[in-house]
Amino acid sequence: MTDELRRARRRQTFLLVLIVCCFLGASAKLAYWQLGQHQMLTARADQEHQRPFNVPAGRGSIYAANGQLLALTRTEEAIVANPEVIDQANTADPGARDQAIARLAALLNLPADLLGDELTQSQGGHLVSFTYLQDGDGNRIYASDAQQKQITTWLQNDQLWGIGFLPESRRVYIDGDLAAQLLGFVQQDTGVGQYGLEAYYDALLAGKPGKFIAETDVDGNPLVNGDQTWQPPVNGADLTLTIDANIQWTAEQMLHEAIVQHQADGGSVIIVNPKTGAVLAMASEPRFDPNHYGDTPSYNLFVNPAVSNIYDPGSTIKAVTMAAALDLGLITPDTAFDDTGVYDVQGIPLHNWDNLAYGQETMTQVLQHSSNVGAIWVALQRLHADNFYRYLDRFGFGATTGVDLPTESAGLVPQEDERTDLTLAENSFGESIGVTPLQIVMAYAALANGGLLMRPYAVASATEGGHTSTFGPHPIRQVISPATAQTITKMLVDSTVDGEAQLALVPGYQIAAKTGTSTPLDDQNSSTYASVAGYAPASNPQFVMLVKIDHPQPVTLGGLVAAPLWHDLASWLLRYYRIPPDAAGTNP
Repeated sequence: MTDELRRARRRQTFLLVLIVCCFLGASAKLAYWQLGQHQMLTARADQEHQRPFNVPAGRGSIYAANGQLLALTRTEEAIVANPEVIDQANTADPGARDQAIARLAALLNLPADLLGDELTQSQGGHLVSFTYLQDGDGNRIYASDAQQKQITTWLQNDQLWGIGFLPESRRVYIDGDLAAQLLGFVQQDTGVGQYGLEAYYDALLAGKPGKFIAETDVDGNPLVNGDQTWQPPVNGADLTLTIDANIQWTAEQMLHEAIVQHQADGGSVIIVNPKTGAVLAMASEPRFDPNHYGDTPSYNLFVNPAVSNIYDPGSTIKAVTMAAALDLGLITPDTAFDDTGVYDVQGIPLHNWDNLAYGQETMTQVLQHSSNVGAIWVALQRLHADNFYRYLDRFGFGATTGVDLPTESAGLVPQEDERTDLTLAENSFGESIGVTPLQIVMAYAALANGGLLMRPYAVASATEGGHTSTFGPHPIRQVISPATAQTITKMLVDSTVDGEAQLALVPGYQIAAKTGTSTPLDDQNSSTYASVAGYAPASNPQFVMLVKIDHPQPVTLGGLVAAPLWHDLASWLLRYYRIPPDAAGTNP
């Protein structure tokens, strides 16, 4: 074999090996993409030819305890306009715009000039191609069935141009501002619950959105015969509250009348079932309309003052001071001391609210007279700081109650290094301490419930997919003994008959109540809180109620401002629940 032939064969062998290597490399690469990256490539292809469409879930409705519908989500047709189309129609037929404005103004009962501005909107000198029609307050206009029918007829007959409908899910609160701060609202553009129960139970109410994945054309439109994947939405749960709509409405109306009568800035009424902790009504003023939350002048109105705002409770705390000393066996109802009308604490004289001296008086009379000096004597001479603040803690002060509402405040109780004799003295009669209205009403609920503190709750049950889950009741702890609870209840009943809370009395019923008048700023009556906390019938309490009026003028005393409202609401509740008079009821 010649050298030239050998060289030729080597070149052939090299080329053959090179071809085989290239073939093997291409095969490996092909196997890599077809086998190893198959799922990724398929997903990319699907992304190019398939489009996911979110399917919103229906938000759950909210019902009152008596079955009344309070909130629901419904689809409504927002009226939209295309000013460009209207302008083109007007160019072809001068006067078309004026005719359209006149027809819509009459149909929607809106000023023609308002609609004229909206139908000629421009940006940068050019007419816009889309706008919502709005009323004078800036709210979108939703067409009724009759209005939809009339507008559609005009469009079909070429009597109207550039007008259409856009379906929107809209949260509707049936009774307007009823229980507004308790309910909260749903933000229109996000569909997320804000404030109140709408925020606290947002995940439960909102449900889970579904997904529709469809094969699309080059323009992104779903193909009728294309592959489709459907994941149905899960609608939100319906909530049934512990709130009775009739009680809530009555409480709001009576509270409003009292606020107007006493020229007050606001106020709150809370009514609970002491045996379960169920909130029967929670009314506060000023309030807002959640259907038009955007019109509310201040975001502060969205916050529920019954659970979020703190105040000095005044003499309503004296029942807690007495209960603590009774529970420890440090006093009895008949324990007496000499009330001189003033108690000197660290060189500072603290007086009774009326500047009177009552001489020898029992602990029951301390409650009857609402004696500051008597409460100070119990705190400094019998309880001392450790016991007093331990019982404040047991009653729930200085901590959240655990109610199913957002933004709850824990209140403001002096820390251990702040607990001087002066602070203890002032705290004993409800000054220099911050509590929420709900904390006060739950403390009295413990007195009414044999000393057992319950956790308050506003939602009784949730129904989702045909299954109903119930919430509550939830006992927290035994604060005082049942015997102590019975004793303090009798003291409150006896002191109410001839004491500062006597205007809260209801004929035929034993009422256990205590007034409170607190003025955090010295000699500033404009900062006074007037209140009454109590329960009825005292022999078998069916409800506990706090009435608080913020900054009444010119009369500021809880016994004159809050007690009459407490009486009126209690009388109504006793009739509403058909509660028979106490067997031993002797109230006038």
